[in-house]
Amino acid sequence: MQETEEEFRVEADVPGVGPEDVTVDLQRNELQITGQYGAKQGEGEQQQSRRGRFDYRVALPSDVNAEACTAQLENGVLRLRLPKESAGRQRIQVRRGRDVGSGSSPANRLEGELLW
Repeated sequence: MQETEEEFRVEADVPGVGPEDVTVDLQRNELQITGQYGAKQGEGEQQQSRRGRFDYRVALPSDVNAEACTAQLENGVLRLRLPKESAGRQRIQVRRGRDVGSGSSPANRLEGELLW
């Protein structure tokens, strides 16, 4: 986690996980990243399956602006930008890396569709 005067930046490695498998919740200064992964490796009789869940929680040093938070998942790395000063709870939608940026509007962000 990095902190600047304006925001917190959080990066989490989540290889093999898609945006639909990650949930990012924020309540005041508590950040929670949860999700699940599942992958099959190999072919035929040598096929292996790897499945699991993750739950990462961190208390931020100060409140953040939940309506302005963004989350981007690209190449197995989840990147969050959390501007400081906020109240309330907001779910941050995780989008695939290059799929973001088209058709975004402030109204969408207020509904939880937060874009990088």
